[in-house]
Amino acid sequence: GLTIRSILAHASGLPAWLPLGHRLWEQHPDTVPGSHEAKRLIRGWIQSEVAKLPIQNTATTPTYSDIGYIVLGWWFESRFKQSLDELIKSRVLTPWHLTSTRFVGTNEWTSGDSPLANFSAATELCPIRKRVIVGQVHDENAFALGGVCGHAGLFSTADDVGKWADHLLNSYYGFGPVKQETVKLFWTTGGRFSQNDTRGHFGNKISPADLGTWRLGWDTPSVTGSSGGNNIPRDAVGHLGFTGCSVWIVPSLCATVVLLSNRVHPTRNNDAIKTFRPALHNLIWDIVRQTTPQQNKFSSS
Repeated sequence: GLTIRSILAHASGLPAWLPLGHRLWEQHPDTVPGSHEAKRLIRGWIQSEVAKLPIQNTATTPTYSDIGYIVLGWWFESRFKQSLDELIKSRVLTPWHLTSTRFVGTNEWTSGDSPLANFSAATELCPIRKRVIVGQVHDENAFALGGVCGHAGLFSTADDVGKWADHLLNSYYGFGPVKQETVKLFWTTGGRFSQNDTRGHFGNKISPADLGTWRLGWDTPSVTGSSGGNNIPRDAVGHLGFTGCSVWIVPSLCATVVLLSNRVHPTRNNDAIKTFRPALHNLIWDIVRQTTPQQNKFSSS
């Protein structure tokens, strides 16, 4: 069935994406994004997808799922009796001193304008909102849900993302804000197996396809064609964002690399990032490898 672990590793069997926002605007055009009614309708549509899952999850190939992370966000809110933005602020952003990172919910929008409009890069010319999006979540489903979601909606700066990544890298080495065993668990465990496992259920040998590239909340480099470059270390973990953002953390090099871009401006048809991103990372890895481990240790690039 549906578990937190399977959702984290994109092995839940939930679909990659659903046109929830588009369905809301087409079927209920008068419903305000982020309103109680909008959330009720979307929750019902997702619950119908969850109901289709088999009691025993037989999925063998991980599939990236935004829907799973929307569900996970709801679980955290139910478990801790706090909204997701308040929960993340109190448990991560404030104690880790990430002062330039936040969600922007619909309750903060004034006449359609975001409080971050003067501090954010423009993204796409949205056909639904009928304007270029600035300081509002780009993802249509997150917008329909009010801008605060488990899969999208968090605004930040390269400096803050770098600090966040460094906190995790330091934790990997045993002196960060997260338990070392927790970070290692998330970076080495897939939806069904760990990369250290040699045998799976019933003694069957585990193939690379069984593990996939996904770990718990993280991705790892593809064997070929990785966005992290063709010489990215194999112990790297990271994640990409649809709008052109990415982060990679490499324990063996003691390095973190953050790229924040607006590749969807003015439209998502611009896919030049596919060649730019690996080329940039190849250059960075070459530079990092030229320095000594002592110079690199516990610093971001």
